[in-house]
Amino acid sequence: PPYFGGSEGHALRESAVEAWEAENSTYYQLLSSIMTTEEYQTAAIYCETFIDEYNVVSATVLFLEQQAKPPTTYEEFWGLGASVLDGAYDLASQFTYFGNFTEVGSRVTCLADCYCAPGGGKGCASIASYNPNSGTISPDTYCSMQWNLIDQGFNKLKICGAKAIGGGPTTTRADMVSFFQLETMEQVYCNMDYCQPASPDKACPTEENGAEKLFNEYEDLARVEGRVCGYAAPNGGLSAGAVAGIVVGCVAAACLAISLYYLRRLKNQRMRYKRRLVQNVARNVSIAPSPGGISADKLADEFKHIDENGDGSISKTELRTWLQDGKLGEISEGDFDAMWDAMSGNDDKVNAIEFFVFLSGCGDAFDEVYKEQTTMTKSQKIALASRRLSVIAARDIKDKVEA
Repeated sequence: PPYFGGSEGHALRESAVEAWEAENSTYYQLLSSIMTTEEYQTAAIYCETFIDEYNVVSATVLFLEQQAKPPTTYEEFWGLGASVLDGAYDLASQFTYFGNFTEVGSRVTCLADCYCAPGGGKGCASIASYNPNSGTISPDTYCSMQWNLIDQGFNKLKICGAKAIGGGPTTTRADMVSFFQLETMEQVYCNMDYCQPASPDKACPTEENGAEKLFNEYEDLARVEGRVCGYAAPNGGLSAGAVAGIVVGCVAAACLAISLYYLRRLKNQRMRYKRRLVQNVARNVSIAPSPGGISADKLADEFKHIDENGDGSISKTELRTWLQDGKLGEISEGDFDAMWDAMSGNDDKVNAIEFFVFLSGCGDAFDEVYKEQTTMTKSQKIALASRRLSVIAARDIKDKVEA
């Protein structure tokens, strides 16, 4: 596959960061000094999973850029060197933007406008005022190079940093987190306006898991206004669009309680299918507390194992077969459909990038399953090791036959 962990994208990212560090620029020295502070180290430990995730998605973007050779790269647009490709340095940069996480800074409601709209449009005027590259990127480059992956990594880091050490004279920690969460949801809406425009009869993304993408990891739903989604989920399952509709339409306290109830259902479903996916990976691969700590080669082998017909992508049938191969029990139709839609973007195939990026967002599930494995009895560990050896042997035989 093109990237995960230690393969090509990872090598591209590491090379870029090392070259930038070797330049020893003033900005590098500033970020390095921030990284020695107690406040930064506290936030970095708390946000380790999101730092790893940031590195995963930035390496994915680098791989895409290497293949497509766009006129401007993500690093070139921001003009801050490869600091924008590294989660640890990016977190350090946020100490400069948000006054050591004591203030929220200028509001940016649409990062896509920073790239594509002259003068930063309506959502990015504050950044456009000092970045001469604003408005010079075509929507096709912005969307196809998936720059939004890094932007959302940035947003997850700033929310995590606020939760870890946020708050100051003019804002509380809770208010800072809420501000960043709402700002992030607004940016996600804007990205979808550029890259997944709504059909004329719908004001929101049309895929079944659209609301899940919008609300993923964020709880301040009652403050989102101005969007109405009327999309109905099949199979009688939870309609993500209905959740958005409920949230938008609720103006009374009673409705807020209903919205939060549906949000809990959505979050619980998301955690169930992520945990199930990681459990399946862990049957055949030695996992770590975060997805970034897993061997790239082993994950590549796992992807090939799921891809039964060897066409370089995973079908819905192939994924279901893999999930049901073992003693973990059935996965419900609703959970499986939600997993597939979140992973595939409502397409009929999942490629390697989509699979690995989805795995990178399963940090909590990796941590949970890893802890379960560390508390196994000796006999359980022997059984797990025996299964892994059997899988390796079976795959070796298959590879020799195919060769």
